[in-house]
Amino acid sequence: MRLILERSGIEYHKATLGTLYSRESNLHLFMLERAWDDNKPFVSCVPGGLYELEPHTGKGGTWALVGDTVSHWEDEEHARFCCLFHPANYAHQILGCLAPGLSAVYVDPDADFPQIMVGRSGDAMGILKRALGVGSLGHTLEIIDP
Repeated sequence: MRLILERSGIEYHKATLGTLYSRESNLHLFMLERAWDDNKPFVSCVPGGLYELEPHTGKGGTWALVGDTVSHWEDEEHARFCCLFHPANYAHQILGCLAPGLSAVYVDPDADFPQIMVGRSGDAMGILKRALGVGSLGHTLEIIDP
């Protein structure tokens, strides 16, 4: 299955929000990531582009992004490694990974630095696992930046 992540282009205090969908199914989720920070490991979202999704046995069974500057496991050729899909509601809970959600919620929208979170991330991860099939191969993720 080919997944598409369209980033909103709006950053909310160290976080960015996007929508994850597939033209091959009725999958539609919100996606929370860290804000862009020059592709720095553990603090930045990954660059836009096309990634293979490799099964990852940690985090209860998920997928790792592989492509461009990102590898599944640490090596000398890639700047980033182990960028995974996993449940999280806030950006500070993800270190360069991607967290699905069923809703997007603005936390304190009237503050000087409003934050964004995703709701029911664990449930969204379950939907993603059912759509892709845990441990299955042949999936890709296209990340589209605005």
